[in-house]
Amino acid sequence: CGTPVHAVVHLEKARRILSLDSDFIGSAQDAHRNIRGFALGRKSADDGMNRLYVVESMMSLTGGNADHRLRVKPSEVVQVAAAVAAELGVPGVASTSGAHSAWAGTVAKDLKEAGKAAVVVAGYSQPPAVHALAAAINAALGAIGTTVSLVQPTEPAAQGISELAGALQAGKVSTLVVLGGNPAYNAPADLQFETVARKAGTVIRLGYYEDETAALATWHLAGAHFLESWGDARTADGTVVPVQPLVEPLFGGLTEREVLARILGEAKTSPYDIVRETLKGLGVADDAAWKRFLHDGFLDGSAAGAVAATVNPSVAATVLAAHKPAQGEFAVVLHRDASVDDGRFANNGWRQEMPDPITKVTWDNVVMVSQKTAKALGLTTKRSGKVPENLSPAEAADAKDGQYDHPVVKITVGGRSVEGPVWVQPGLADGTVARGLGYGRRVVGRVGRGVGFNAYALLQSAFGLSSAGKVEKVF
Repeated sequence: CGTPVHAVVHLEKARRILSLDSDFIGSAQDAHRNIRGFALGRKSADDGMNRLYVVESMMSLTGGNADHRLRVKPSEVVQVAAAVAAELGVPGVASTSGAHSAWAGTVAKDLKEAGKAAVVVAGYSQPPAVHALAAAINAALGAIGTTVSLVQPTEPAAQGISELAGALQAGKVSTLVVLGGNPAYNAPADLQFETVARKAGTVIRLGYYEDETAALATWHLAGAHFLESWGDARTADGTVVPVQPLVEPLFGGLTEREVLARILGEAKTSPYDIVRETLKGLGVADDAAWKRFLHDGFLDGSAAGAVAATVNPSVAATVLAAHKPAQGEFAVVLHRDASVDDGRFANNGWRQEMPDPITKVTWDNVVMVSQKTAKALGLTTKRSGKVPENLSPAEAADAKDGQYDHPVVKITVGGRSVEGPVWVQPGLADGTVARGLGYGRRVVGRVGRGVGFNAYALLQSAFGLSSAGKVEKVF
């Protein structure tokens, strides 16, 4: 086991970019910095415009900006990554991409020509094998230290919610404190978090809203909005930034820092005092330095430095050998919704009105399928009779050749099912269905009540965001 590191990509330095199902200018972490870096690389006067290759299953903002895009099932991304790695000589990795070997070979040749000016980025929903292959390819290209920096993780390693659910089930937790989040709604369905959480003697919840987790709490503490709170944070590269309130707390809410300080018996429980003490430990000792920190909006020189670590390419072959692809008739992809995220904005009417950047759908989380898949499932119907007048050429073609009638399908993964209306989406991989998370809330305000379907019923700890399952037409 090596040293844990965090990879920070510098797209502004990259002339060739390969995205392995990473929506780095859309839903991925640190998208704001990636957007700037990618845009700078697009208009570079010295080295020419960068070139972007994207391998993904569902159309994304990053895929929409690709120069060359390959749509494959989620389980096939690892095959393409392995083919590229094999072409670049990563030890122990053999190509298994089959039909996509020619595409992968062309990409590998272009990446090799760019050398250390190339970078490979893996998406957060992809398995460890893809991330290991991406790291090995970057190492083979010499990109470590140029387009990729290895830095100390900004957050310490922690146990996951599966371990917590196990401890609750075993009766080892007498008091459970939930600071933000809504695990009773969005935890993997197989953990049955709402049921096991009740095994704790006392459940204390700090949150903005009365939601699914608040409903099971013994005590619910009103959380202060971050715009009325003092705080601090670190960006993806470790830079320390302040969180400054715009107004005094309107309803006397509490922050996470206050609650933790009181639990720990700290002498100072004011969020302002806690932040000042934290920054003193980082060198902001006097009032002048503090005011400078607030004025600049970041602490100069606080970014995590590069660690003296190297990538062992042979690890990729080991992780790849242990990888077990999902088996099933259809690939099922669960993704963060562009409007309501993980459900936290479900009661915000403005967010519900905001069209999805790809589908333009509002107020719902549709089941996306490709045209070929829709026909295979019998989800399209032929239209007979005269074509209506005053239609655009595209509408006339649809009216003549066939009609999409928005049926409802049922998706089943691991014995759990959810239904939803179908939306035919160009650019989606054949044999794949995609469903947005964040809808179908049970305990929510009047705006979000009864909107959409709860796709978290398909999220299970053994499968993650990409799995395999069964799809059948309901009506």
